Amino acid sequence: MKNLFRAIGVFALLLTSLTGALAQKTLLFKITGNGLTKPSYVFGTLHMVCTETYKLPEPVKKAIVGSDVIYTEVEIASMQTEAMAAMKFMMAPADSTLDKLLNEEDYKKVGAFLNDTLGMPIDQLKALKPNAIATIGLQKMAPCAPFSSVDETLIKNFPKKNNKGLETIAYQMELLMSCLLYTSPSPRDRTR
Repeated sequence: MKNLFRAIGVFALLLTSLTGALAQKTLLFKITGNGLTKPSYVFGTLHMVCTETYKLPEPVKKAIVGSDVIYTEVEIASMQTEAMAAMKFMMAPADSTLDKLLNEEDYKKVGAFLNDTLGMPIDQLKALKPNAIATIGLQKMAPCAPFSSVDETLIKNFPKKNNKGLETIAYQMELLMSCLLYTSPSPRDRTR
């Protein structure tokens, strides 16, 4: 179990550093034609970039300057409020908390790992779903602090631009924290 968490952490660190470099060159796409009077741009997002070192590529800045609206994954201004409301999706059912899912020996091992790796006692985390604990773990094991997302960087650099979100935090949390990670609800089931 400990080696699995470490392997996931190492993979996440590698992926974060690689995607930060790739984002500088490959995530901006221009959409034209088919009767459009102005081009639109699609820029991929990354959830964890090092705030101190990540710089928006110049083509992205240029595209944003000429844009009327920035659509990010979620509306940045409402992130904190929405995140608090979406916490319910991270909670395990009462009969599925870690102390009920694991035998005593495994519970102690997982507890020691969480305490050693995350600096958090298992009693603070046991009511969360395992994928919620993994998400917290990935954030704690980030290669830098502070970190942010590309979306947050966009809005920080262009605060006066109209920002709208494609999804809600609640929709994302429900999807990420569900056991059915490989099925996707239809677009009409989304809340926004």
